[in-house]
Amino acid sequence: MTGFRACTFAALAALSLAACDSCDKPKPSGDAAGASSSPSSFLGADAAPSATSGHLVQAAPGCRARTPGGSVLAGKLEPGNVTIAVHKGRALVVNTVFKDPRKLDATDREGTLESAKSERVVLASNGLPDGPFEPIIEPHAPDEGPAAPLTWAVATAFHDELATMSYGTTRSGASCAGGTLMLKGAASPIYMLPDKHCRFSSALAGAGRGDIAVALLDGPTQMPIIVKTWPAVAEAIVYFGGKALSTRLEDVSQEGTLARIEVPAAAVGKSLAAVAYRIVKPGSREIHVTMLDIKGNKVGKTEVLDKGDVGAPALAFDDDTLHVVWATRAADKDPYALRWAKMSSTGALAPSQRLGTGIVSAFAPALGFDERGRVLIAWMEGDDKRGVVKVGASKRGIASAVALGYVVSNEGTNARDPEVGLDKDAMFLVWQEYGKTTQELRAAALDCME
Repeated sequence: MTGFRACTFAALAALSLAACDSCDKPKPSGDAAGASSSPSSFLGADAAPSATSGHLVQAAPGCRARTPGGSVLAGKLEPGNVTIAVHKGRALVVNTVFKDPRKLDATDREGTLESAKSERVVLASNGLPDGPFEPIIEPHAPDEGPAAPLTWAVATAFHDELATMSYGTTRSGASCAGGTLMLKGAASPIYMLPDKHCRFSSALAGAGRGDIAVALLDGPTQMPIIVKTWPAVAEAIVYFGGKALSTRLEDVSQEGTLARIEVPAAAVGKSLAAVAYRIVKPGSREIHVTMLDIKGNKVGKTEVLDKGDVGAPALAFDDDTLHVVWATRAADKDPYALRWAKMSSTGALAPSQRLGTGIVSAFAPALGFDERGRVLIAWMEGDDKRGVVKVGASKRGIASAVALGYVVSNEGTNARDPEVGLDKDAMFLVWQEYGKTTQELRAAALDCME
C-alpha cells in the first residue's frame, strides 16, 4: 500500500511535491487522450455476461471494471489523498483533504496540527458503496472525547479486519501539544506511539497485515521554530505484539530549509515491513527505501533506489519479497517511464528495470499482491492536463501485468492518481476524474483474465 497522493483540481499547480506524485507534472511525448479508448470500446463480439454481475466482461486477457467507467464515490470532501485496503472481498476507502503546513503563515500554528479532514466508506464485493461516507473522528488520546479533530488517515487491514490508521491532534495538553497515532477497527483503538502521544508530522503513510502495522511520519518530536523547515525527519513506527517501536531513518534538518522528506509510502509483508520516501535537497532528488523487522530493526540498510527526476514510490510485498515501482525520466524533454525493483527478505536490492508502458508518460503507479502471488498494478498516462488510468493483473509478475494493462477511466476526462487493493477474493481500483466542471472520486471492482 502506498501513502498519499493528493492532487485537487484547483491546486494541481499549487500543491507541494510532498502532497502528490502526479503533481510532478510530467510532459508526455504524444497525446495521452488520443492514445486511449473508452472502457466500452473493449467489449467486442466475444463479450459475454458476467455470472456474478450481469455486466459484459470480455473473454480476452486484461482487466475490466465490473461497472464500466466505475461508480462515483460521493463524499462530503473533495477528492484528496486516497488510500484503499481490502480484506475478505470488501474494501475500505479513506479520503483525506490536506492543507500543506509549510504554506501556512505564522499566525496559523494550530492549523499545522489540524490541517486535514478525513472520511471513509466501505465497498462491497461489486465495487459499490456499502453505505455512505462517514467522517473519521475517533479520539486521539486516551482521555479525549470523540470529536478531537483528525489530521490524517489511511485505510489498512489489521487483526483480521479492515481498520483505519490515523494521526490526529492531541487536545489534552498533558506535557505535549503534538499528535498521536492510532489504529481503529471494530474493537478498541490501539495507540501506536512507543512513548508519549507527541509527534509532529505533515503526512502519514501506513499499512497493516495480520498482527503487524507500520507507519511513517515525517516530523520531529518537538515543534520546530519555523514551520517551513519541516518535514525534517523520516521516522518509522512498527507495531507488533502489543508493542510499538520507533526507528529514526533519516534526518535532513541540518541540510537547510529547502531540504525535505516527502511522498511517504509503506507496506507490510508476511513477517516484514517497509517504508520509502523521496528526499529533496537543493540540486538533488532521491528515492530511499528501508526494510524493517517486527522489532523495528533495519533489515539490511536504507537503499537509494534512484536519483534525478523521480516520482513517488509504490510499495507492495509478495510474501516477504518487497516490490517497488516509481516513475522517472532522464531529461525534461523525455516522457516519464515506470521502473521496478525488488528487495529480498534479507534486504538485498536487485537492479531495477524499466516496465514496458509505451512512449506516453507513465507515472503515479499503484501496486498490490494477493495471498497467491497475483499482482495488480495501475498507473496513469498523460500530463497535468489530460490523463487516463490503466490497470493490469497477472500471476506471472509485474511485467506481465503491465503488458495486460487496459484503460478503465472514462473517455474525455482527466483521470489521475489510481490506488489498488486486492486479496484472493476481490480486486478493487479507485481513481480521480476531472471534467470541465466536475471533480469525482471513482471506484470499481475488477474482473481480470490472463
